[in-house]
Amino acid sequence: MRASALLFASVALFSGATGCASYVDFTQELRDQHNLKAADLKNLQFYNSHPITLRREVERGGRQVTSGHKLLVIAGKQIEEVVIEEHTPGVVVGVADSQIEVSFEEGSSMKFSLRGPEPLTDPVVAGGRFATPPDPFPGNNGPRDLEPPRERFLGTGNFWVLPAGTGSISFQGLSWDAIGQTADAHLVISTESLEEVEEERTVLKGRKL
Repeated sequence: MRASALLFASVALFSGATGCASYVDFTQELRDQHNLKAADLKNLQFYNSHPITLRREVERGGRQVTSGHKLLVIAGKQIEEVVIEEHTPGVVVGVADSQIEVSFEEGSSMKFSLRGPEPLTDPVVAGGRFATPPDPFPGNNGPRDLEPPRERFLGTGNFWVLPAGTGSISFQGLSWDAIGQTADAHLVISTESLEEVEEERTVLKGRKL
């Protein structure tokens, strides 16, 4: 049995033990060990691990909100909201060494960036205007200042939707505030689709006289 097949078996066993037999975190380590190229990633079924909620203020009397988006009124302000429910299927439309671009609906996409095994910022919660930005001085919050720099996790981390050091996301060419569990959202994949990619990859052993 090939090493990659053994790795997949261990991944499937782990996901089953945690009660989530269909999904597993997509990490750089998994990407490297399976030697997944850009073409392979585009054949995998990706999902978001947590709900993604984006909000931005729109001018009254301006253009209407994008089709499928919600229009809210919060504290007298007109807010456009985009919600991507947990485990919404997405397809890869762009690949870089430390970034994967995923589309959850035709005509739009968002980038997931590689960093450590934990969210770099605290989850953004509703309040104030309509979102509270992450703490700009997290080192003042006690034990957190003892954590090692996040850079040390590069190469083995997850792909997170929230860019490092910010509470906003670029989507459809605009800047949006990240709300609720968005800070926890990272890429996961279907274990079934990973198995299919492995099965499609055939290695010829050659012929001897």
